[in-house]
Amino acid sequence: MKAAGIMVAAAVLSFGQTATKEAAPATKKATAPAAKPDTWQRSKECAAQADKVWNRKDGLLVDYEKSVRDVAAVLTVAQELEAAAAAAKSGKVTPAVPITVEKGFVNHYSPKYGMCFLKATFRLGNVGPGAGKHLDRTSSILLINAVEGGLVATYDFSLCYLGGKHADCAEAKSMIDDAMSN
Repeated sequence: MKAAGIMVAAAVLSFGQTATKEAAPATKKATAPAAKPDTWQRSKECAAQADKVWNRKDGLLVDYEKSVRDVAAVLTVAQELEAAAAAAKSGKVTPAVPITVEKGFVNHYSPKYGMCFLKATFRLGNVGPGAGKHLDRTSSILLINAVEGGLVATYDFSLCYLGGKHADCAEAKSMIDDAMSN
């Protein structure tokens, strides 16, 4: 009977110790998120700043969008010429579909870099194989420092840049991905 009492007492004591040991990490976890409200606040501020940059009526993004629309217009003419040539050969008229420009952006506050980034993406839609042969890809990505407004990296239709200098496209894409995920 004494052995059973000792075992029950040992079990109760060990249960109490286990609960205390588990409570200690919970206390540590409760203090860890203290740094997150700052990151959360910076993320909110970043979103507001990125909206301002995206909605500007002049500057880098407006100029870039104009150049993308110019590329789309030239490629549309190329597709129309291809369609006319194909119609002359086959006798069947197939109208060319105009190339469209789709755009969008995502913002991200990066604790790793301590910066607010805006990732602007421009995509050319309806690019046929003939007109598209001059492009490496049909989308272009710009990584912009949303506070200073400077271009950090470009993963363009055919060329890539890092910090304003011509770069390997894999490096530019890697920088953009890293900045937007860390």
